[in-house]
Amino acid sequence: MYKRVLVTLDGSKVSEAAMPFITWLAGAARFEEVVLFNVLELGGDPGERVAEGYLRDRAAQVEKVWKDAGIPGPRLSYQVGRSITEAPASVILRFAEANGIDLIALSTHGSSGLSRWLMGSCAEKIIRGADVPVLLVRATAEQARWPARPVERILAPVDGSELAHQALGPVETLAKVLNARVTLLHVAARLLPAPGKAAKRSARRRSRGRRSRSRHTWPIPPAP
Repeated sequence: MYKRVLVTLDGSKVSEAAMPFITWLAGAARFEEVVLFNVLELGGDPGERVAEGYLRDRAAQVEKVWKDAGIPGPRLSYQVGRSITEAPASVILRFAEANGIDLIALSTHGSSGLSRWLMGSCAEKIIRGADVPVLLVRATAEQARWPARPVERILAPVDGSELAHQALGPVETLAKVLNARVTLLHVAARLLPAPGKAAKRSARRRSRGRRSRSRHTWPIPPAP
């Protein structure tokens, strides 16, 4: 099971949509540590102290939820990364690799806040570049509610490829921990059957009928 989980935040309410779900999942799955991570862009505003204060407040919020629910939550820490010449997604991936992170969690969209970096393009770069599973939480009002709704059913789309098969390991792990039901979905494209001989003959007759009608002429009466 996952031990160290990285939760990426950009300071916006939208990016925090993943926090209720991760907070609940951390208690249910018994993570060892949850790390709140923010990327501070060089020359951006606010400074590092403000960013640390923001993460500190979010950490206190999570700990309060665990305490009120009587959940023995995992260790909780926070870290501010700096983006000097590289993209924020690269900073996140480098931090995850250097610190033994085995699950990255983030909201799928955030366009305002401290640094404006947690957008769809950043999430896509993390998915493509990460060597560990990435958990995306859609930024909707329902997901952002505290406390998060327990997961009862998991949908796992598959297409028969090896790449799709690799996702079944994390799905199985989460399903066992959460006691959730898994549905595997394979969508098969419907191929229309080739027309038979009767259909071809009927099409030819309709075509000949159209041609004969187009060639029909009317007799011209003789001049008086």
